Amino acid sequence: MSAVNLTEVLYVCARYSSVDEATRAIRKVSSLVEFVPVSTNDCLAAAELRLKYKLGLADCFAAELSIRLGAALVTADPEFARLGRQLKLLTLPRHSS
Repeated sequence: MSAVNLTEVLYVCARYSSVDEATRAIRKVSSLVEFVPVSTNDCLAAAELRLKYKLGLADCFAAELSIRLGAALVTADPEFARLGRQLKLLTLPRHSS
């Protein structure tokens, strides 16, 4: 997972509980997830995706990392389908709030 997307996870989780609870939950699963630092080249590639596909900034970092690694992106967000076959998707059902 891109380190940029870690901020998004914390933000979303904290909206449903608290920052402290979200941080504790992330720490519990951190041994199962590799958080990948972001380089200048990663930022440039994410910006190109954003310009071309009009995705949110954090989404572009997730897509960029998945494309670069040839890994599937696990998401419930249908907007990633815009990238077509260049991005492997594992689509989850959408969560209702």
